[in-house]
Amino acid sequence: MKKVVFFIFFLILFFKSFQSLASDPGSSYGCLVPNEAVYTKWLKTDYAPGNPFWGPWEYYDTTGINYIVDYNQGNYPSCGYINPNTQFSEVGQTCFVQKAGGSYSQGALGQLHDLTVCSAPIDDSVYILFCFSFFAVYIVRNKSLRTLKAQIGF
Repeated sequence: MKKVVFFIFFLILFFKSFQSLASDPGSSYGCLVPNEAVYTKWLKTDYAPGNPFWGPWEYYDTTGINYIVDYNQGNYPSCGYINPNTQFSEVGQTCFVQKAGGSYSQGALGQLHDLTVCSAPIDDSVYILFCFSFFAVYIVRNKSLRTLKAQIGF
């Protein structure tokens, strides 16, 4: 019974991780560093680096979903790119992006809209994964029951 509970728990975590990869990344806000990228992984709310009296400001991390700034692809650029003139609305607040080595870049906080949807390859095969998982649970469950019946002498 413990194996079945553990296996079900493992499957839930497994599917939750795929859901986070294939669904909306969260908040529609990001930090625009001009001529670089819009960073969307929120890190914390804190005061400015080296100045505890200026802030609090929003901090973002470079490890999340980032959109590369590109003004040359028109109003609605392809997947992974953003045109800040048409797809980013500043809210009039400063934000910071934490880079490697503890350095920070100052940017503008804003809201993302009308982005080109990027479909992950896993999106097309989610149903196959569900069917395979239920089949695997059925096999493991039956094997466990047969082993238990053999031990009891049933």
